[in-house]
Amino acid sequence: MFVGGTDTGVGKTVVSAAITAMARRDGVDAVAVKPVETGCPGRPGKRRPIDGRFLRLAGGSVLPEASVSLVTLGPPAAPSVAARVEKRPIRLLSLKKSVQELGTRHDLVVVEGAGGLLVPMTSRTLQIDFVASLGCPLLIVGRTALGAVNEMLLSLEAARARKIPIVGWLLNRSGGRFGLAERTAASEIARFADEPFLGILPPIRGLSVERGEFGSLADDAARGVKWRTLLKRIEEMDG
Repeated sequence: MFVGGTDTGVGKTVVSAAITAMARRDGVDAVAVKPVETGCPGRPGKRRPIDGRFLRLAGGSVLPEASVSLVTLGPPAAPSVAARVEKRPIRLLSLKKSVQELGTRHDLVVVEGAGGLLVPMTSRTLQIDFVASLGCPLLIVGRTALGAVNEMLLSLEAARARKIPIVGWLLNRSGGRFGLAERTAASEIARFADEPFLGILPPIRGLSVERGEFGSLADDAARGVKWRTLLKRIEEMDG
């Protein structure tokens, strides 16, 4: 399953880790990967993938780092831009083969995207077109913030236009303001979206992606998101 976002910083890494961890807790052989990660610290050739490391831990560390973080780039920019700066072309066919190969060895592969769904991966390909080429179900993550309704509905519409199977959508409340716009975002999206609303991920106590600390991720996530429904839909749509 591909975990895509309406924008960067909406919580895709936390959601991907939660899905992976909860699936493993239910006895599912689940792993998570992030094909392309930008904004990685370290020297060229020795970039440290912060999100990738977190996902690897969520998957029980059964995969080597190189299988979780396939392309790591330094500049905090769109993958196409970061790749041009570092003169490291992103080869989508190779990424696709790596992800699909993992799918032959594990029950569930959670694939986290980089930035929003329509971010450029190469000079000619958007991330959403890469998702379509994988042929796997898509979960769209947005945030509870002013503008969330527009962002989510546009993302859903773009996925439908490419005939990508959509598992559903959920929102991430990472903290901060929770006023009228934030409280009503989910209900307004649901008025116009046919795809299932799977809940709101609440703020997670003790969580730090940067330090690889999960805090109360499993317990807090279970309070706001319909994880069993999500896992069942993944199985049905990918079966």
